[in-house]
Amino acid sequence: MKQQLTKEEIQFIDNYLKNSGVEYIDTRAEVVDHVASEIEIRLEEDKSSAFYDEFKVYMGENKKALIKGVSKIKKKVFFNMLKKILKELFNPFALLSIPVSWLIINLFEPIFNEQQFLFASCLYVLSAMLSLGVMVYYTKGKLRNKYLYINKIVLIGSNLNMLLYYMLYLMPVKYFFILTIFFTWFNLAYVMALINYYKYYQKQKLMA
Repeated sequence: MKQQLTKEEIQFIDNYLKNSGVEYIDTRAEVVDHVASEIEIRLEEDKSSAFYDEFKVYMGENKKALIKGVSKIKKKVFFNMLKKILKELFNPFALLSIPVSWLIINLFEPIFNEQQFLFASCLYVLSAMLSLGVMVYYTKGKLRNKYLYINKIVLIGSNLNMLLYYMLYLMPVKYFFILTIFFTWFNLAYVMALINYYKYYQKQKLMA
């Protein structure tokens, strides 16, 4: 059976990489996982060796390459982030917003036809309140600047929200209804992706 590193040993790797300039938790988590796997293989091959001895040798041989390769790790984390957003678009809770939005639109369609701009403004405010609250929580305070791609998610979400808002304002009524449904669906999926992204890396026990 492959030898597993302890939580203390994994934390030691994390602290070492943090002190070496790999500052973002989400990026660092991927590097830690790679280093831990390599150390476990070395310990399996030489059962008489100790973690700190193997770590010292491994980092002596690979530290420069690891630090230089962080940019590739960032790309991997970025695509993982996009996958999470796409996955949440098909979350049952997010999908439920589609028929609910459709029902609301059909019930209040006469009002929408007459007050398209007013409704678009109200929808934007109400729909954005949830995502804005989550954005502030995960990008300010003690979490600020610790997750590279939480900041990226927030940027993507903010820009798309603004784009959707202006599209709602400019759309003919028949397209306006469709875009309204998409607007609500996207915001729910976006918020869930942001929360799950944070929880995923929190489970790595790499909180700084």
